[in-house]
Amino acid sequence: MLRPLLNILAFALLLFLAPSASGQQEDVRIMQRVDTAHPHVREVLQRWVDSLRNWRGDVRGVAQNRGFFTSTGSIVRDWFSQDNDVVMQFPATVMSVEYDGGGWVVRTIFARLDATSRIVIPLGIIRARFVLAADASGMIGWQLEDALKKAIVLWDTTRVDGISFIHPRDITVDVGRAKESPIFCEAISERFGLQAPISIQVILTHDRDELCRILGLEYYAFPPQALSFPEASLIIEAGNESYHPHELVHLVFKDFDGAHPILREGLATLLGGTGVMDFSDALAEYLEAHANARIPSFVELFTGVHIDQSDEYILGAVICDLVLRYHGRAALLELLRNQRPSDVMIALSTLLGFDIADRQESLRSMAEAAYSRGVTGR
Repeated sequence: MLRPLLNILAFALLLFLAPSASGQQEDVRIMQRVDTAHPHVREVLQRWVDSLRNWRGDVRGVAQNRGFFTSTGSIVRDWFSQDNDVVMQFPATVMSVEYDGGGWVVRTIFARLDATSRIVIPLGIIRARFVLAADASGMIGWQLEDALKKAIVLWDTTRVDGISFIHPRDITVDVGRAKESPIFCEAISERFGLQAPISIQVILTHDRDELCRILGLEYYAFPPQALSFPEASLIIEAGNESYHPHELVHLVFKDFDGAHPILREGLATLLGGTGVMDFSDALAEYLEAHANARIPSFVELFTGVHIDQSDEYILGAVICDLVLRYHGRAALLELLRNQRPSDVMIALSTLLGFDIADRQESLRSMAEAAYSRGVTGR
């Protein structure tokens, strides 16, 4: 495992030393080894680069489920680079375009050069494959292949109470645990007056690397434990866990999938835990870990300054609990309709009665109070 990673880092360093092919904009670079004189390569490159520029040009305010596995947006916009900061920090470089006998395989690396250490930091490598197929108008050309469908075409399917589990043959579905999912969805849907998701699909993989691989990623620096695509009623799990309350909450609240991530992930954590433990246990662990460490301020939390995933999940859950506790479900649903950080902060300052500019440890006191009263999210 070490040698491939070192090769990736060494190759990524060359990306910043080698010039781009002529005529290419700097937002998407093309390595010199790519045969841009070949007509099919040119066509594939045009489609791929246009697609990259499209999803990298407008990230904020776009529902996560748009373009599900029909374009690069389905791979990248949903989780690979979720905000403009990531998009700008990790520019794309097309490393190679090679014919494999049935289609053209395009490998693209996303990496940045640390200005201080001069070390290349790779975010990931996408493997996209183009095959001859008809587009929406019926024209035949090189079209992006659906990496997920191709990867799981020979996998088994186990159906449990309306949920289809798609998995490799050596993975066994825990039917007892699987039966908890529709019950959980019905309970959450009834509580908030929402429609329960139907025809849920859960794809089970062996590990996080396989999860990334079936989506077309050869390498990713921060592989997730699980992913949800609410509009498609789909969950992809890096393991054989058959009950996914955190991800199921995202499916129930699919109409609010454009909400600010602090609220979206906070609510899923409050109602469904972190994916590893219940919210109450996660909150206790968070407070213990931050006993002598600084907790982000309100502004820092909603602007992404000095925060990590635990801040997002746990503090977001604390805030959602407070809104539910003092203003009810209707107020929380209305809050979820806000997408811009400024709108969310103004709404919360009104609902919870504190100054937006407060840089004191108000969030710590809120989290400690939630822990003291035994918040469970139920």
